[in-house]
Amino acid sequence: GQMGGGMTGVLAAPLVSNVSAFPSRNTATINWNTDQSSKGVVYHSTTPFILTDTINSVEVFGGIYATNDTMFRTSQSMTLQGLQANTLYYYFVYVTNTAGVVSISWPTTFQTTN
Repeated sequence: GQMGGGMTGVLAAPLVSNVSAFPSRNTATINWNTDQSSKGVVYHSTTPFILTDTINSVEVFGGIYATNDTMFRTSQSMTLQGLQANTLYYYFVYVTNTAGVVSISWPTTFQTTN
């Protein structure tokens, strides 16, 4: 089957960059960029994630996810609410471009303040 026109570049997975966390006592603001217009979700957990990569998706086991933005954009910021104080959180960004192609950032951590 031939691919239709107008899809150039969209079938490539979006690249996530400049992921940063700015934690406070009970919240944390997560910022990131993508090289394509994408919508994003932030997963966070107090225990490490188990991730399984399939052909066109990533299965996530553990954690909860937060989203406040269903717009497709290349620069995003999201604030996680209801966090515990003085706690280490694991987190990553899960993005989907306009063609539904998924990418995630490498899981990392932040620590909330007292």
